[in-house]
Amino acid sequence: MQKKRDHFEKEIKSAEDFIDKAASRSLLSGKEYVIRFSDGSTCSCSDWLLAILKQFRGAETSGQ
Repeated sequence: MQKKRDHFEKEIKSAEDFIDKAASRSLLSGKEYVIRFSDGSTCSCSDWLLAILKQFRGAETSGQ
């Protein structure tokens, strides 16, 4: 992940940029990463990370 962040260093200005450029798809194949949950359901890594970021920012502003 660090190498990918370094690769996109000039393009990453926010957490959303990091998720979009480095954390959501393979640099080699271009395939999107998918998270498979224990119940068998799946979610794109990008959607999951953005939801977690939204929760984090909400908790951060509410003082939790």
